[in-house]
Amino acid sequence: MQKPKVFFHNILNFKISLGSVEQSANDLFFDTEEDFCQVQNIISRILKWLAIDEDSFEKAYVSLCLPKLLGPFVRLQMLNWRPLKNDSLPLHSFPWYKQLLMAGLDNSGLENIEHSVLVQLIPNVVEKVIFPKIARIIREQWDPLSLNESTNLGTFCDHSSMIIQ
Repeated sequence: MQKPKVFFHNILNFKISLGSVEQSANDLFFDTEEDFCQVQNIISRILKWLAIDEDSFEKAYVSLCLPKLLGPFVRLQMLNWRPLKNDSLPLHSFPWYKQLLMAGLDNSGLENIEHSVLVQLIPNVVEKVIFPKIARIIREQWDPLSLNESTNLGTFCDHSSMIIQ
């Protein structure tokens, strides 16, 4: 009879700590300048640079740095993402994904919206930010004997392979 109480207590503690983590995450960028606290603003500035001086943009290898630059924002938005659970949101439903997808369509001044930086933006972020997270989840949480978890993992792999191609 003690086991259900212990289990309930563990769930309660987990939910309390999850709430605390969420609150801390919400406060993470509160003192950051407006231009650097959202994915959309950062991408807008990067694309303005690309539109103004493509040569210096390419010499600075900015496209290689973008996943690292955007990584903290992507990870923050995906803090509660549980890809092994049935109620997990697909990648394309997250704000960061939508903002990267729409990059270059605003008035950034970029003439070529099929520029390789734009085309590879989402695949690079998925490869450099999401795949390490999913690898850690597979190593630490995945139960290969769970049909639900394996199905959800397979669905994620199918969707992410379409993104990367």
